[in-house]
Amino acid sequence: MSSFGQLYEDDCSIACRPPNIKEFPPDVLTQDQRYYGGVVLHLLFSIHIFCALTVVCEDFFVASLNQISRCLGLKPDVAGATFMAIGSSAPTLFISIISIFFTEGDIGLGTIVGSTIFNTLFIIALCGIGAGVVLELKWYPVCRDSLVYIISVIVLMVSIYDNEVYWYEGLIFVIVYSIYIIIMYFNDRIERVCHKMEHKLRKKEMETEEAIPEEDEESEEEKDYDHKVDDWGFHETPASRLTPPEGNCAKLLWAFTLPSIILFYVTIPDCRKHTWRKFYLVTFMVAVLWMAILSYFLVWMVAIIGYTYTIPESVMGMTFLAAGSSLPDAIASLVVAKQGSGDMAVSNCIGSNVFDMLCLGIPWLIKSAFLQPNQPVIIQSEHIFFTSAMLIGSIICTMLLIHLNKWLLNVRVGVGFLVMYFLFLIVATYIESLTCISCLRSLI
Repeated sequence: MSSFGQLYEDDCSIACRPPNIKEFPPDVLTQDQRYYGGVVLHLLFSIHIFCALTVVCEDFFVASLNQISRCLGLKPDVAGATFMAIGSSAPTLFISIISIFFTEGDIGLGTIVGSTIFNTLFIIALCGIGAGVVLELKWYPVCRDSLVYIISVIVLMVSIYDNEVYWYEGLIFVIVYSIYIIIMYFNDRIERVCHKMEHKLRKKEMETEEAIPEEDEESEEEKDYDHKVDDWGFHETPASRLTPPEGNCAKLLWAFTLPSIILFYVTIPDCRKHTWRKFYLVTFMVAVLWMAILSYFLVWMVAIIGYTYTIPESVMGMTFLAAGSSLPDAIASLVVAKQGSGDMAVSNCIGSNVFDMLCLGIPWLIKSAFLQPNQPVIIQSEHIFFTSAMLIGSIICTMLLIHLNKWLLNVRVGVGFLVMYFLFLIVATYIESLTCISCLRSLI
């Protein structure tokens, strides 16, 4: 095995470049020790980091964003599209930053692609299967976020088509997200116009005016939805994580994460408490520092795990990192889905994908414009373009399936989404593995 690892490390061509493990400090275990069981330690450490990231993000980072949004007096729509998205996608953002700034591989890009497909298919499937009730969805928020998401994916495909990303291409991502924020700012007006057009069409088709009084009711529901998003995204959690939860599994996970929980509660001021409420900026900065440190170790561990079993970095990003970084979103969406808020769960899943795309644009822009002026960021994977194209197919299938089911999310639709998710993983993993397989075969 050691000779195979040496072959992979020393002789791979540009198409199958040496892995990012060389760009991190040396591991205490050898390749043979990891291959024959030692990698379990790295896996457990990675899971611990995922849990630690969730604690920092939910208990401190999101709480500080809540205080910032209140001080700025932001509308619920704008706050939800900005700070709620930042809070829920913060782990993905920092994984992308660490991957682009400290390595030359595609772990960050793979994580973004995998995270968006996880949000679009798996989390919606989880809501449909686990909600326990049939969820009624409104077409406007789903179509709104899906349209912006499709535009973001198209920008991604154009940017990585030649496997080089320049600063102005990263800037386009920021512009697209800025336009999305503007849309959210005028969301009420745009929504009213869309519903008026919808009711006029219904009136012409049905030759009745029954649709007219429904307009105000719909608008009120949407306004209520917006406020629910605000409450869900920026909540205060009075219960301390230092107290053991109920249930054996929950207690086991709590004990597993307890060392980090204690460390965070000692080093980060909890701005949810009245005593520390004025120190929300300190909470924000320290939480950001901790998330950056944890993301560095997480990318390091994933690079080691992937190298040990010759798994492409983009595949590790699309599977392990994507699922782990999106797990808090999955749990939160399932909770609100069980409460009957299907719109909130689905729209947040799709809407957070827009910010995930920005997670690529910001580090690409900074690296190409300031750290390496006029030098492009190189995309190593030869097939990530085709994998990204599959994202458009996934969101179109999502909207089509929901529409054909009369905008109802139930177990049947959830199973359909789940099947599509695993089909995507199988196809994407196979495509991403082609380069390294062909490289190793040519060397052997």
